[in-house]
Amino acid sequence: MTAAKDTGLTMEKVILQQIAATEEMAKILIDENQALIKRDISAIEQYTQFKNELSETLATLTLQQHQLLTKAGLSLSRSGIDQFIASAPRAEKQRLHDTFLTLNQLLEQCQRQNLINGNIIAANRQAAEMALAILRGQNQRNPTLYNANGQTPPADQSSTLAKA
Repeated sequence: MTAAKDTGLTMEKVILQQIAATEEMAKILIDENQALIKRDISAIEQYTQFKNELSETLATLTLQQHQLLTKAGLSLSRSGIDQFIASAPRAEKQRLHDTFLTLNQLLEQCQRQNLINGNIIAANRQAAEMALAILRGQNQRNPTLYNANGQTPPADQSSTLAKA
């Protein structure tokens, strides 16, 4: 077995481990989404811990991938990986390409779901901040509440809950 073939098999092994961790991350992000919708704080905390653990695993695997690419004189980039695949023995090229493609698709799926979850968190946070501001009688930047006369209060006037 040649050094290039050895490195190719090791790279494939690292990518397969990345795929397994990323598939798990995708599942956790979907479960987290449901917990966010239900506002299940204990589940959210648990999913956050799982995500942190998987992030550490993925960071370690990325470091291994970087070391393999550096050993081959390439950078940790799309172009470096493409060059790595191109230099692999013919029997491994398609397999490496397919596993890397699968990893990229999973990473994009995770990124999309993480964005969705982040938007839910931002919306919940904004709603909580608005509710607290109302309870504190603080002005809102964009008042959307009406007073007893059906008018929105001027921007410099505050209205406490007790006045309502």
